[in-house]
Amino acid sequence: MISYSLNSILNDLSKVLMLLIIFSFFDLTLEFALITLFSIPIRISAGGYHFKSYLGCFIFTLFYYLSIIFISKIDFNTSLTVIIYLISSTLLIYFAPYTSKKRESLRVYSLKFYKCICLILIFIYLLIYMSFTNNYVKIGLFVIIIQSLQLTFLKGVKFYELKRTEYLIAKNL
Repeated sequence: MISYSLNSILNDLSKVLMLLIIFSFFDLTLEFALITLFSIPIRISAGGYHFKSYLGCFIFTLFYYLSIIFISKIDFNTSLTVIIYLISSTLLIYFAPYTSKKRESLRVYSLKFYKCICLILIFIYLLIYMSFTNNYVKIGLFVIIIQSLQLTFLKGVKFYELKRTEYLIAKNL
């Protein structure tokens, strides 16, 4: 368990440093820092997909950051943004937490605890957005939206695999 934790920390630190260098090169350091600041608490409490390879994780994380930066630059109607955020938040609370098989043993708190943390973060991000509406603050909302899309997709895949396995077992009987 300690080796998994240490390995995760070292992988995350090296990934963050490489991403920081990439985003600094394109003068997107502030956006990178804000996405990281908003993502860490929600990722810890909501979970998410874990790739088997470092390269796969790095590429997905790069795409995750780029998509949030791109979407946050689009000038959406505030009401539409809040509606999408609330729908995404509901999905996030419903599907969270999603843990990897390696990390499940590390979860010591209950499912309700992590759901409560997600709910608190969702309200904090919404309050920040309503108080200081700008492209930088929108990043917090889009972190929640993208995270909820990820968890919805993961739960859908998991559900499909379960049903497919049940079907194959029933077919072979």
